[in-house]
Amino acid sequence: MFSLPQPSNDETIDGLPFVRLSEDAEIVRALITVMYPIPTEIPTSYERVLALLAAAQKYDMSAVQSSIRAEVGRRDLPVPTGARTFRAFAIAFSNNLTPEMGATARLTLDYPLTFETLGDKLRLFSGSALRELAGFRKTCRNNIVSCLETFLDAHKGPSNIWVGCPSCRSQSSPFKFADPPSNDNNKQTLPQWLRDVFTQEIEELKQYFTRSIIKPSSIREKYLAALMRHSPTLNGCPTCLMVHAHKGEIYCAGLEQKLTHARNQVSDVFIYRDSVSEHERSIGTGFLLTEELTQDPFPRTADCEMLLSKGKEISGTLRSIGAHDGTLIRDAHQNGCGIYI
Repeated sequence: MFSLPQPSNDETIDGLPFVRLSEDAEIVRALITVMYPIPTEIPTSYERVLALLAAAQKYDMSAVQSSIRAEVGRRDLPVPTGARTFRAFAIAFSNNLTPEMGATARLTLDYPLTFETLGDKLRLFSGSALRELAGFRKTCRNNIVSCLETFLDAHKGPSNIWVGCPSCRSQSSPFKFADPPSNDNNKQTLPQWLRDVFTQEIEELKQYFTRSIIKPSSIREKYLAALMRHSPTLNGCPTCLMVHAHKGEIYCAGLEQKLTHARNQVSDVFIYRDSVSEHERSIGTGFLLTEELTQDPFPRTADCEMLLSKGKEISGTLRSIGAHDGTLIRDAHQNGCGIYI
């Protein structure tokens, strides 16, 4: 703290050095209450908690940071909603608060990633913050699509309980969607109303990654609405109604659980930021895009070693061409890689 730049007049109070801090009184007081055996005072808003965590990180108080997170976990603090979720992510990102980046990024999935939604919060984002949030959303979208595609498999997937609907052979889907690799009789064995629930969602997700990502709880509503349209009365389709009565609850619970897992596992991509050294960030090798990673620039932890080794190989090339202007340099290396600077 005393190593921070101070005014030249060396102010003192009662002969003691007077240190000016950028944090306000509430944040400083909260830090002190966490450091000493006195009642802990934690801010009541999510953004102020982020400010407190940022202050602890600024002064290299890792133990205090852990205590703050533990205390916040014990309290029922309100989480941001709407455009405030994007503001919270921008704050967490700018202060390199990795756990909070993952948590707030997941909160943003419930809202469209558009200029209309961001509004004046857009000015809080750096270019890299928007890029990472977009990549996070794309990765989550891909996970959700993969999850939903497993429910289109009427032979080995969880939807095989629906095989046998007498009307499934006589209907055709309005959604043109490529089936996952499976038996060619897939379309004849899975009820069309159920296929349409998944294929419609998959098509929309593939077309617009900026739309809000489906909530696990909302898929049950779509499933029930489609079932009611398929069989509005007890005499409509006894086969599907019987399956729903006996196994529908377990089926929906499993679907919600898998969607929740697909949404949550993607937050690990922000761990990648901590795997890149400051030196590599300074020379612009933080994002290495090979051909297979161009559409998904946020590899999982297992890929970090490969990316770092590649980054070191091309760092000399980047220095020689002076690629520090924030652009995407294509073919910067003999292997045809592109690097986000």
